[in-house]
Amino acid sequence: MGVTVSDLTPEEQAQAEQLLVYTIWYEDQFGDGDAFPMAICLSEAEARAEYDRLIRDGICKPLEPGWDGIVMDGPMPLSPRGRVGCSPATVRDILRRAGQGIRGPIHVANQ
Repeated sequence: MGVTVSDLTPEEQAQAEQLLVYTIWYEDQFGDGDAFPMAICLSEAEARAEYDRLIRDGICKPLEPGWDGIVMDGPMPLSPRGRVGCSPATVRDILRRAGQGIRGPIHVANQ
């Protein structure tokens, strides 16, 4: 899962290396150890608000050791070397949104 360097153009790679993001992860520490990004945010405040919303709305619960739930991680580069784990199309969408100043969480399909 996730992007490799060869999936992006050199310009996209450079942009992704420079863009720091916050990721809300689902992690399963109880069953098969699965983990995937649920949302990527361009600021800590956006990530905190989305994390709180997912819990408040009953969509997810906070990660507890030995169980499953969500955790907020970041800031980290959007690059393939970071732990973001999303498709090339999603990386391109995030770069576009960041370049245009569009705010709000970017929801990531379980890829």
